[in-house]
Amino acid sequence: MGIFKGNKQISGMRDELTKISVIDDITPSLYTTYSSRKTEDRLIEIENAVISDQTKNAKMWQKTFLNVVNNDSLYMDSTEEFSLDNSIIQPYKFIEGEKNIVGTLKRFDNGMADNFIYDTDSINFENKMQVKDTYFLGFTQNQDNCESEDVITEDFLDIDTILLDQYSANEEYISFPKAIKASSSYSNIEAYDLTLMTERGKYTGPLTGWCAKAVLNASAYIQFEYSQLYQLKSFEIIASMVAGGYEPIKDFRIVASLTNTFDNAVTLYNGIYTKTGSYESFAIPSNKKYYKYYRIYLDSFYPNNGGNGMNIGGVYASGTSMPSTKFLIMKNDIYYSINEEFYNTSLNNYNPISEPDFNNGFMINDLYRSITIENETFRPIDKFITFKLISLENLCSSSLMINGIKNGKNLVVANDDILTSLAHSINYFKMYQNSVGIGSMKVVFSIDKGVTWKTWKIVDNSFENLDIVIPNKRYTEMSDDEKSQYNKSTDIIFEKGIPSGLIQNLDFNSTLTSNTIRFAYVLYRPTYNDFVSTDKLDWSFNAKGHMKAMNYEEFEAEVFENQVRIKTFIDSPLIKVNLMA
Repeated sequence: MGIFKGNKQISGMRDELTKISVIDDITPSLYTTYSSRKTEDRLIEIENAVISDQTKNAKMWQKTFLNVVNNDSLYMDSTEEFSLDNSIIQPYKFIEGEKNIVGTLKRFDNGMADNFIYDTDSINFENKMQVKDTYFLGFTQNQDNCESEDVITEDFLDIDTILLDQYSANEEYISFPKAIKASSSYSNIEAYDLTLMTERGKYTGPLTGWCAKAVLNASAYIQFEYSQLYQLKSFEIIASMVAGGYEPIKDFRIVASLTNTFDNAVTLYNGIYTKTGSYESFAIPSNKKYYKYYRIYLDSFYPNNGGNGMNIGGVYASGTSMPSTKFLIMKNDIYYSINEEFYNTSLNNYNPISEPDFNNGFMINDLYRSITIENETFRPIDKFITFKLISLENLCSSSLMINGIKNGKNLVVANDDILTSLAHSINYFKMYQNSVGIGSMKVVFSIDKGVTWKTWKIVDNSFENLDIVIPNKRYTEMSDDEKSQYNKSTDIIFEKGIPSGLIQNLDFNSTLTSNTIRFAYVLYRPTYNDFVSTDKLDWSFNAKGHMKAMNYEEFEAEVFENQVRIKTFIDSPLIKVNLMA
């Protein structure tokens, strides 16, 4: 830094320059320098260092020069006499801020959950913000039976499945017991030699598929079936090249179905096999359902010299078999079975049974599967509102897992602000939404710490305030009236909020009149099979510029009787000169 200074005190200079007692106290920008506190501290340091033995009546002036080019002369004039020995001169140059910076403002994971207002019974943060869809109910011992906590179906908008959570008791390594088909979406691909290992770790009987014609990225599949329903949780694959130097499989998918026609099939996993001739493990923690049929689609194996080959040395799975436990329903100390013989077609409901006879029990998956009795199609669970499930088996260490959703529209509100003061201008905000079906997300924002909320009005092509009040406190601490406001806000945001995919295209610069912003989100998931989540909020911005002290190689100063002249050796859109005398 170049400070041009002398060592004698001079008498007061008339204020024909721009006298400033406090430099602008805001973040550096195109029209400011540095904070007043730092400025005053720096002046005190200079004053003590340079003229500590002189009278303390030094004054400071500043002048701004725009669009300076090399060899320009910058003048500061006064009718008072300057003295080279008694002046401190420091010019500052403007440094333009970095452009198109991309950063993450929010990560919606477990560590961020406390920064939001939401109903914990409907939303969770597990590496992403999403609608809660899994609930657990415990069992207690009651005489000879083990009974669950109350299942309250009216609390749920949609129940997909109810399962007995007995994973630890049923996990085991099993091989797919039967390879029943190897085929492809390409008619010219044929498979043969359907041999699969039965002992884990051996590589003696590969399953080989051939493509008789070079087809880039052909998609062959191998289909397997279980003798009973299994929940696949992890699996291992071993593959190798076949003769002729063909490459092994790379991209693959695991697809599951309850039927061998694969109607309404579900993709459980997309992966890439990276090893050759050795096992590679893949976990499927998100799979919560049981299926009988599985396919491994080999999506990316490569043609060579008119042929295409692949060897599958083994496919092994770790899963959970569907529990064989029989259940009865208990409601108001009355027992029910959902077997067809106990259904009263005239009342369209089930008749009670006289005693808890588990010979009339049912498998738990029968509870939520659609059945047709005479002309009525329904799910047995929909005939009961509040009930318990009971069993003779010791299930007290287990629990019921209900896969379902309680609310279709769920509001999540940030309770802290995002600082935007670093930005000279904002290029975009971006939500990373993952959705299935008609799952969606709407967004609104506030620039006054949550007092008012804004949305984008497409018709007028402008931002507008919403008529909503969102209580700024935890959901569990809200009064009934505040929860009513919260729910009303949810409906209005769902109706008028900004679609999350649109927010990236909006220009926020004109409406951001403060240095803070916070967002609120409504996640919409009307059925269990729909889905919506987000894991982060990013932004792109152009940073503010700042002022930097010029060094001696960038300027020279000359002091005349009534004038200070600064000659610059650089180009700069803005130079500020501070003069202390």
